[in-house]
Amino acid sequence: MKKLLLFIAFALCANASDSLPIHILPHNCMVGQKAAKEHAGGHNHGSMKTAMYQLVGYNGSQNAKVTYILSTLEKKDIKLKANMINLPKSRYGNYHAISAEVTDKDKIYGATYYIYKHGMPSKTSPTKLTGVDKLTFEIKPNPLPREHDRYKSSKEYSFLVMFKNKPISTDVILTTHNGSKLKLKSDKDGVLEFVMPNDFEDVKNSRGANPASYFTLSSKNLDDAKEYFTTLSMPYYVNPVNYWQSIPYGVVIAILGFLFGLFLYKRSKNG
Repeated sequence: MKKLLLFIAFALCANASDSLPIHILPHNCMVGQKAAKEHAGGHNHGSMKTAMYQLVGYNGSQNAKVTYILSTLEKKDIKLKANMINLPKSRYGNYHAISAEVTDKDKIYGATYYIYKHGMPSKTSPTKLTGVDKLTFEIKPNPLPREHDRYKSSKEYSFLVMFKNKPISTDVILTTHNGSKLKLKSDKDGVLEFVMPNDFEDVKNSRGANPASYFTLSSKNLDDAKEYFTTLSMPYYVNPVNYWQSIPYGVVIAILGFLFGLFLYKRSKNG
């Protein structure tokens, strides 16, 4: 009964589309926020809003293996409770990864999610984390956004689609929680490139006033009479350039500032 109630609670908190294959998302209900506070010693630790994630679409009857990979590349096996992924503490900063592989007869589902955390320096490049082969069929960021950056609308990004550690050309579907859906295709080198949709509504002129949405890349592949599904989910944010920041205006101000500084320098030299 308790397990059933947990599934119902997670279903009520989930915002993902039912049409997506199994994927990973933050569990943003109060229970997840409470766990995050406990992890952070009673404080909201950096950008980590929840210590709990959920394996959306997992019904509890399939065989599932969930792994938490720290920024140091240390791996920790996670035991699911219903479809809940409760992360252990990590002292290290930089990107961490959650991967899940679920087997259901002749269907194999893979899911990944990357988390940026603050903490001790890991001394390991995020490219090594994405380079770790986590799933048989996997979509990898190529690369992850740099520190202090994040996925933003209206910017072009690159990903790699890999099957059995080799690049694959295949159809990929981009789905956002804001309602966008795009059909894409990776090239012969497995490279997938696209511009993140600018599909936010009621945008406020402040970065902190606009919460993140989530995107999911999904694909499937048939091999040796088995169906393989894979997803990569991550948050994306409003791009300030589209709203309250202007690159051309900023460039003009910088040039005027340079010319004014040059004028003052020549004036003082001649005087």
